Amino acid sequence: MRADVDGVVTTLAGAQPRMVLVHTALERGRPVPADELAEALWPERRAPHWEGALRGVVAKIRSFLAAMAHDGGASAPVLDNVGKTYRLLCPDDVVVDVWRAIEAVGEAEAAIESDPARAVGAASEAMDLLGPGLLPGVDAAWLEPWVRFDAGYYLAIARDGYHPPAAGEGPNAGFLPLLPALIALAA
Repeated sequence: MRADVDGVVTTLAGAQPRMVLVHTALERGRPVPADELAEALWPERRAPHWEGALRGVVAKIRSFLAAMAHDGGASAPVLDNVGKTYRLLCPDDVVVDVWRAIEAVGEAEAAIESDPARAVGAASEAMDLLGPGLLPGVDAAWLEPWVRFDAGYYLAIARDGYHPPAAGEGPNAGFLPLLPALIALAA
């Protein structure tokens, strides 16, 4: 996980800080209870002093985010906490790849029938942004919905075409011609 500010790249080291940052980013500003983050980090068994361990993880994230600000007055994202919750707050000029990818999937979905070329472009952008995924190699229940990101689905439909089902065919029959492309994208 890295940040690029005016060509200066900063990397966030450690699996736990990356997991917490991604978890809060996926929530798009929703306060995430500390207990929920602890469950994501330690699903099998929490240490007796997990709250202190979580504060240590948050401190690493805050250092990473603070490094995004520079002398020119650019603002940086903040991992805010109120009570026993944490939320990622981002200034308007900050682009969060996963948020942009979600928007691009929405654009692909909206354009699929009226402008297939635009749908392909938007779905391709989403896939490029997420590359190998949000947290490659991390197997976590809360991350499961993101493992097979919808961008591949829309890219396959836009590229290979959706055919409405003929009379008497089931509601998913129109997707049958797409199965080879969808299987290739999922592999």
